Amino acid sequence: MATSERIPRTQQQERPQTPDAASIASRVAGVVENLQRDSQAIQNPFEVCRRADMAMVAMLEVVAPLLPDLVQEQVQSLISIHDTVYQAATPSAEQPDQEHEQ
Repeated sequence: MATSERIPRTQQQERPQTPDAASIASRVAGVVENLQRDSQAIQNPFEVCRRADMAMVAMLEVVAPLLPDLVQEQVQSLISIHDTVYQAATPSAEQPDQEHEQ
């Protein structure tokens, strides 16, 4: 019987465990609570929107494993596009120095 108990453990270690509905709901509730707190504490609406945007991307990453393969691919494409656009929109550390030099 000890051998039969070992097999499921190794199978679980090989596959990443997908979250269940309750753990996803708990994580989303925590994110919502943090965003509500941020929106009260942070006066800059663009910063609050940026944080909400990043939280939505993080939640997509959490629920993606539960979706069909085709939808997972689309979600990953959305996340990649988001990351690319976010990186392009984020000013680099070199830009302020270049502005001062001109």
